[in-house]
Amino acid sequence: MRMQICVSGIAKKFYFEFDGEPEYLQEWWDDGLDVSVIVNEIPTWMPAGLVNLWCKVQDFFCKE
Repeated sequence: MRMQICVSGIAKKFYFEFDGEPEYLQEWWDDGLDVSVIVNEIPTWMPAGLVNLWCKVQDFFCKE
């Protein structure tokens, strides 16, 4: 499952994607890690008006 972790520096936040196991999520959250599950990925070239449709198509075809 694709996940993202947020690392906070002094002035900025950095986000890193990784493949993680969902059974560890609660343990990571309990330990204070800022980990999120990536539900949809949107390309930077995608026009804003198509984002909703793009996410619905991903949800339909990319079920775990």
